[in-house]
Amino acid sequence: MDPSHITAYVNFSCELRIIQARNIEFIKSTKNLFARLYLPTGNDKRIQLNSKSVSTKSVPFWDESFNLDCSCPQEFLENLNQQSLVLELRQRKIWGSQLIGKGDIPWKVILEAQNMELKNG
Repeated sequence: MDPSHITAYVNFSCELRIIQARNIEFIKSTKNLFARLYLPTGNDKRIQLNSKSVSTKSVPFWDESFNLDCSCPQEFLENLNQQSLVLELRQRKIWGSQLIGKGDIPWKVILEAQNMELKNG
């Protein structure tokens, strides 16, 4: 086997925590709010993760975690470094949900975080 064609894989794990929503005074009702995350998987596809729904009269609070364990080619990780984790605040409706707010965090910031570990596998 030609060693130049062997793909190097990297393993990484991270915990994404959704704690609370801030600066949402403009929302008329804080019933049935949830967070939605979109994670890139490559080939212009992504995984959608939804938090639990909360209803509150004050600041929405989740304190919910998503643990990600991944083994991927080094090229995927390099591509991920150019993308962002997309977060949405949504409100459940009878038919589907309504987008309330949206933001993103560059994966470069996540991958360079102090507690992040990458292991060659």
